[in-house]
Amino acid sequence: MTFTTDIDDLIRLDRGDTKRLRNIRDVIKHDNFITSVDKKYVESLISAYLRNQSLDESEVNIKSRTIVELKDNVKPTGRETTSSSSLFSGSNKNWVF
Repeated sequence: MTFTTDIDDLIRLDRGDTKRLRNIRDVIKHDNFITSVDKKYVESLISAYLRNQSLDESEVNIKSRTIVELKDNVKPTGRETTSSSSLFSGSNKNWVF
């Protein structure tokens, strides 16, 4: 995300001083420099509200993938277990090289 996009998100979410954020955004859009104080202010809001939000969304995605993966596991029946265990037990004299 860009700095101005993050400012737009903060304004939309009503985080921080929206009047100040609009002013900072307008200064940037007119290709002017913002003060280091304003930059630190916006960065602190971004780290407090936007980065936490994106982490929360990624946790939700991880949890949903985990549930799907658990549903895909197939439990073996007794017959499959017996045949697979006999396949790997014993010597390799049945192998053709």
